[in-house]
Amino acid sequence: MVNSGTYKLGPKDGHLVVKIDPDGIGKGMAHSLTLEIKDWSADVNVADDISQSTVSVTANLGSLDVIKSSGQMSDKDKADIKKNTEKTLKGATATFKSKSISGDDKRAKVSGDLSAGGSSTPATMDLSLTDSKASGSMSVSHSSLGIKPYSAPMGIIKVKDNVTVEFEANLPS
Repeated sequence: MVNSGTYKLGPKDGHLVVKIDPDGIGKGMAHSLTLEIKDWSADVNVADDISQSTVSVTANLGSLDVIKSSGQMSDKDKADIKKNTEKTLKGATATFKSKSISGDDKRAKVSGDLSAGGSSTPATMDLSLTDSKASGSMSVSHSSLGIKPYSAPMGIIKVKDNVTVEFEANLPS
């Protein structure tokens, strides 16, 4: 059970990653990628009644780095992906603010608003909780945030519209 209280979390406590998959007729030549957001913070207020808890997360999307690929990648490939990501996201900051939380001391559903680049969309994260760790994931659509997914010339290789955002953090004791 997570103790009630206020927690400030960031990269020193865990990881916030975005998993993307290729699409298009050339998707077999592309790689599925895991990008880590290196600059993020979360303010979590855990109440005795979980429905009274709140979560707020801010992520600098310009801090995305490739940490895993389904195939081999050179440093140049990683640098090109970072450049294309920065071009697509234009240095945006993403924020998530909870509106409702339901569940128990082991699992929770956190629903709220996800904003990036001037657009906002409803989003829900499913969380697993232990005494010392929280982890979860949500599916996010580029288009729901007004972001055009990366596409190589003529759309031969592009990024699927839906990405998965995963989070894992150690909770202070």
